[in-house]
Amino acid sequence: SVSNFFSFLEQNKILIFVPIIACLIMYGIKLFHFTIGIDTELYMGKKQFINWLSIGRFGLVLLQKLWIYNFFNPFTAVFVALIFFIFSIWLWLYVIDFYSKGKIKNYTLLFFALIYETSQVWSEQMFFTLQCAEIMFATFLIPLCVIWLIELVEQQQKNIFYLAINFVGWVFFACFLISIYQSFILLIAVGFIACFILQKTFTTEKTPNNKKINWQICIKAFCLLIFALFLYIVLNNIILKIYAIEQSDYLIEKTKNHRGERINFLHNAFLYFYTRTFCNIGFCRKMIESVIALHAQSGMKAVEVLQQSYQQPNYILIILIISFIFYSIKNSQKSFLYILLNIALIISIYICPVMGNDAIRVKVMNPFIFGFMTMLVIHFLPHKINITAILI
Repeated sequence: SVSNFFSFLEQNKILIFVPIIACLIMYGIKLFHFTIGIDTELYMGKKQFINWLSIGRFGLVLLQKLWIYNFFNPFTAVFVALIFFIFSIWLWLYVIDFYSKGKIKNYTLLFFALIYETSQVWSEQMFFTLQCAEIMFATFLIPLCVIWLIELVEQQQKNIFYLAINFVGWVFFACFLISIYQSFILLIAVGFIACFILQKTFTTEKTPNNKKINWQICIKAFCLLIFALFLYIVLNNIILKIYAIEQSDYLIEKTKNHRGERINFLHNAFLYFYTRTFCNIGFCRKMIESVIALHAQSGMKAVEVLQQSYQQPNYILIILIISFIFYSIKNSQKSFLYILLNIALIISIYICPVMGNDAIRVKVMNPFIFGFMTMLVIHFLPHKINITAILI
């Protein structure tokens, strides 16, 4: 409830001020220094609405129409965006605290908050000045959407009318968020998985049909997500026809496999994971050289990515994933579903690139995943380990 949320903030003032300070350090300059977004200069006016509709973001257009303003002020847009962004962080902290039964300490919660809000994903989203306020408004609504989803799939309500109203309401709400920015569906899914993991990790209560109920809850949740996505696709097609707008090739170009460059899902996933983790570790690179040479002759685009990836291997990500898997198995209580959901959380990091879109800004679920995994790993570290010493 609203009162519980504000009571949580009142009792944990450090969780109020640290995220605010971090936000101002990261994005405060945009409140006083004029900047305009990456590709927004060409669309200052009605053409922008047409552009957004053509790429399926009718929710973005709806918000712009509802927030009627006759002129655009970049300072106001950034200020509003930061307000919603800070509230979204507080909401996630409240949600995590609630589903972990208050067992995660404040300093551990701060790891989540700081990793989440300082991600390059949000930095790039803030750079799209014409839409940053609307995007951050959606990030504020997503924790509420996740809470509603959990309540909906866990309730044992027998009133069909009440269930139908809740079901339809949530599907339209989620559809609206997807129509603001399509990859928000992944953040909703990841948020649900994380809350479910927290529930099962910190709840000691057991019921006779616990495993069966857990599977039913997860199946219901992902069916609702599919319904929301289906509704979005239907509404998007209807809107395009009503306004006689052709669908933009922008999203198609981001995800399609060109002729002569086809690559199966698992192969693409391996290439992306390799370049972001073990790339440039001597013996690992030698093992793949023959594969690179073989596929380079076929002109495969994914191999070019591999060949050109001379960045340092991400040791931190490797350590984080291995540690998270270790503690997930340790706390799994021999539950296959629990382990499966933890693996799904890790795999979610690579969904967008594997589907063909490696743009930083679309990976809106990654800040949450990295923050969540880091938070849990730190929480489960042996008490003898000095966290301050690790940071230094």
